[in-house]
Amino acid sequence: MVSHLSKIKFNFLNYDLIVSVPMHAYKLKSRGYNQSQLLAQLLSKQFKIPLGNDIIRLIINKPSQTRLSFSQRKENVKGAFLATKSLKGQRVLLIDDIFTTGSTAYFASMALKEKQAGSVSVLTLAKTITRT
Repeated sequence: MVSHLSKIKFNFLNYDLIVSVPMHAYKLKSRGYNQSQLLAQLLSKQFKIPLGNDIIRLIINKPSQTRLSFSQRKENVKGAFLATKSLKGQRVLLIDDIFTTGSTAYFASMALKEKQAGSVSVLTLAKTITRT
């Protein structure tokens, strides 16, 4: 990811803070790691942008999105995120591992905007391909 972003000259100077999509504490304890947080830590270190992983929390232990339909995914994460600190005017880069329907990115971004983030951009490692 770092190699590709460097190759395409992704401009990290446009951001004040990197935040990863959180994982519920119960799931984090079970799994032992949050892959989005690992990506965010790497990008923060590589591009020297502060990491704000204490900024947003997942307050609802939601079921896995993997087997849910588009509409079910949207409902599954609605109201699930809570930003805990003021972000007045900050330009936030939100990191997630996989973009499927955009529901997680949307609702996490809305939680950050509620704390007055100036802008929220989403960067993911992968996007699922929908087969018709």
